[in-house]
Amino acid sequence: EDDAYIPPSDAALVAPSIKRLTTSTVRKIRSGPVIINVQAVVKELVENSLDAKATRIDVKLQEGGLKLIEVKDNGTGIPKDDVPLATAANSTSKIDDFDSLEVLSTYGFRGEALYSLCNESQVELITRTDADPHATAYSIKANGSILSSKPDYGHRVGTTIRAAELFKNTPVRAKLLRTQLKREAGRVKHMMYTYALIHPSVYFTLNSPPHESYNKPTVKPIGDGIKISFSSQLFDQLQPVEYKNEGEKISITGYLPKPNADIQVVTRTTNDRMFVYVNQRPGDLVPLARMINGITRNCLHFGSQRYPFAFLSIELPPKQYDVNCSVNKRELLFEDEGELIRLIKEKVVDPVYPLSLQSAPQTPERRSTPSVLVVNPQRGTSQTVTRLRLDELGTLQSPQRSQHGATTAMSRLNLPSDTN
Repeated sequence: EDDAYIPPSDAALVAPSIKRLTTSTVRKIRSGPVIINVQAVVKELVENSLDAKATRIDVKLQEGGLKLIEVKDNGTGIPKDDVPLATAANSTSKIDDFDSLEVLSTYGFRGEALYSLCNESQVELITRTDADPHATAYSIKANGSILSSKPDYGHRVGTTIRAAELFKNTPVRAKLLRTQLKREAGRVKHMMYTYALIHPSVYFTLNSPPHESYNKPTVKPIGDGIKISFSSQLFDQLQPVEYKNEGEKISITGYLPKPNADIQVVTRTTNDRMFVYVNQRPGDLVPLARMINGITRNCLHFGSQRYPFAFLSIELPPKQYDVNCSVNKRELLFEDEGELIRLIKEKVVDPVYPLSLQSAPQTPERRSTPSVLVVNPQRGTSQTVTRLRLDELGTLQSPQRSQHGATTAMSRLNLPSDTN
């Protein structure tokens, strides 16, 4: 009787009516994928500063950015007539229409970052152009409109954005980030590296006490930025690379580890030192990273758990790739990605690493194999725990090895005690 079929009620059979979402609901939903963490906020604001031709960008974070994010630049500033549109939805000075993406030369183009940030924090915008006698400070509402304004006589030409109480409307994100303040500060610092390296003439600073700080003054060659951001020891182990094709309007410059480089210097256990740019835009080119990782691993003989430093700046006509593929604009689609990878390998990578070295066998990779814990309570006064791979358990003979607890461990997993 308990399993008897119960027909749905008439109400359950009626589909819910379609209705238009409120403006407030739409705004909150749209801002979610854009403003996902502190690093995403700083990235959007730094890109705005670079688009404004800033030569100095100062970033300050309080409580890891949850209490306050401040990005200050010395760029062109925002004309007073444009300020109301600067924080409005779908408003931008970067493009006129969709076809403008084929000649895009800026980072931003969607006109959604500031608008989304207003919904997730309390935003103050201070800006001044060369034509203004003084700066003006604007308080912005959650919907992107101006709440109030007042003169600011101490602000130089440029723009400052302050975002306070980040994620005030999304407490789950705020609570999660509060447990990861140190990690998030590290992400912001890495993001600062990423833009500072490709813009050596821009002065970057980061002040995020007590976790992170960064100071990269104006330099001329990119190599000096690598020295300052990382170390001279690393830079000395790198080899410059360059390729240009004037006819195709393609150029590739950068740095790769020397064939005889010290792997302890040029590799890390994390894959966060692969810097690839397309027209100065950081990009995630997975096939390119895989190719460089494989070749350098063969030539320098390091294991699969280490990753090399690499810096590649690719310049090509904007119409040859599509940047409008992901929220953070790091995923790029190319007309012929395979041809681009082949070109980079043939013209940039192969001259550094001879083909004879590239074909060398890789360092044997230890594969991850399922394992169990085998407890031996008879060794000393405390239990001894040994982790064995499942393929090793077959070497244990249950009658002779039962004192090691192997039989007990396997029976708990419903495995046979003797796999031979």
